[in-house]
Amino acid sequence: KSGLTKTQADIYYQSKITYQTKSVDYNVASGDTAIALTGAVSKSFTLPTATSGEIHYFKNNSTAILTIVGTIDGVTNYLIRTTGSGIMVIGDGSAWQVIGVF
Repeated sequence: KSGLTKTQADIYYQSKITYQTKSVDYNVASGDTAIALTGAVSKSFTLPTATSGEIHYFKNNSTAILTIVGTIDGVTNYLIRTTGSGIMVIGDGSAWQVIGVF
């Protein structure tokens, strides 16, 4: 957006969350923000390398288990078992940290 400082632009564009659904195993890209599992078969979403300030939201809209492949708060392969549950993570430059669970 024109007229914004770099910091303002970073905040503006980070607030533009895109929502997508997946019913297959998926490699999460840096630009992905919100991804939900659909369908009735357990699947895995694989995290990219943690970049400082990068945020991802994951939600299980499935009756199966969603596995987030990677390490989050020291836990390898984080499982989201309950339909409607999810997690929000942020990269700190070297690892993924939980900043919200719903």
